[in-house]
Amino acid sequence: MSEKEKKVSIQKFTKIFLGTLFLIVLIMSLWIIVDCFKKTPDRTETVANYSSKPTIDYRVYLKPNRFYEQKYLTKDKKYISNIIDYIEIDFGYLFNSSKSIDYTYTYKVDANVSSQYELNGSVAELWKKTYNIIPAKTVTDKGLNVKTNEKIKIDYSKYDSLAKGFREEYGVVAETKLTINIDISLSGKLGSDTMNEAKTITLTMPLNKAVTDVAVLGDNATTKDITKDIKGETNVNYVLLIPAIFLALVSAPLTVMTFYKLFKITNVSQYIVEQKKILKGYGDIIAEVTTKPDLQDLKIVEVKNFEDLINIEEELRVPIIFYELSGKDESWFIITSGTQAYRYILKSNIHMDI
Repeated sequence: MSEKEKKVSIQKFTKIFLGTLFLIVLIMSLWIIVDCFKKTPDRTETVANYSSKPTIDYRVYLKPNRFYEQKYLTKDKKYISNIIDYIEIDFGYLFNSSKSIDYTYTYKVDANVSSQYELNGSVAELWKKTYNIIPAKTVTDKGLNVKTNEKIKIDYSKYDSLAKGFREEYGVVAETKLTINIDISLSGKLGSDTMNEAKTITLTMPLNKAVTDVAVLGDNATTKDITKDIKGETNVNYVLLIPAIFLALVSAPLTVMTFYKLFKITNVSQYIVEQKKILKGYGDIIAEVTTKPDLQDLKIVEVKNFEDLINIEEELRVPIIFYELSGKDESWFIITSGTQAYRYILKSNIHMDI
């Protein structure tokens, strides 16, 4: 390996190392700059939580009869319709919040008597009547909990007689039922956050039957959260941003400059390889000179490829003169014949001082 080749090899390795280092610094600094403007993700925050629990208990009071000694029967039983006097419902509702809220609480109780009839596979409602048992009651206050205890008296005989009267008057045997609806609504406000709770508890009893029972729906407890959406914010980290910008401004031109020089070295390296290949392959017909050939009085014919110069050499049978221009990455290969000079120039695309 010539001295020039060693220098090119060393410089090439140095530029690769420095270029890679500067590029890593540039990428890291750009990543830090982007990260300094990183937006925090949107999130949902729990402001408070609350629970609501309704309770239903009832007793079926009986008319005087020969078979039952007790005055009433407890819940979840079967009851003989003809001896039912009235039904007493104990309704309770408890609302608890983890934080004090401004609330408006409303509840009311209605009784619905309705008849349904099936004809040709289709069920239709024949008639319906609604009775208000407890008018709407509204409480507006502030606190952690809301509590209600209410006794509701249902005159079962009244509604059962109404169903029997419809059957007797019109001769229609329909599925008639009594539905007690306990409607509850609660709206609360905690600062700018709001909550709404709505619930309907139903007690359903068949009418115009020898034996009836009570089905309760909607008395399940619930637990919910009051939440609010918080938009993410962009917080600039100036402690890291300023040094990162400085590193980017310094490393960017150094990276470009280093890889540009590496490109120049690569071109010179390719030039040296090609020159060495020619001298080694055709050394027996090439004469290397150290004095620049004087071509001033000759007609110079530029040869495009070295192979064309070999063809001329084979035809004229004269040696090829090789001369490398001092201080340049450029080699001349010349054949002179009379007043003409055939020249092939090998050079690097970009000159680099070695």
